[in-house]
Amino acid sequence: MPDDTLRYDADKTARLVAFLNARWKNKGCQQCGRNDWTIIGPMAVHPENSSIRSQLPIAALICRNCGSVQFVSTIVAGLDKGNL
Repeated sequence: MPDDTLRYDADKTARLVAFLNARWKNKGCQQCGRNDWTIIGPMAVHPENSSIRSQLPIAALICRNCGSVQFVSTIVAGLDKGNL
C-alpha cells in the first residue's frame, strides 16, 4: 500500500467520494465491474512540452480487484483551484 504521503486527509477523501457518488452513474470498475476502490492523491500530470508550473492536479482511483486505474480532475471535483 502507498504510504500516507500519497493520501488525502479524511476531509478531502470524503469530499471526493461525495463528488463521485453524486456524478458517477456506474461506480463499478470499467474492467471487472467491482466497486472496491482505493484513492491515491494528491498527484499531478505535467503535460508534454510544458513548464514544471503547468500541471493538472488529479486523484488516482485504483481498483483493488483488478488494478485498473482511473484518474479524476481534482479541479472539477472541487478539491483544488484552477482553470481547465
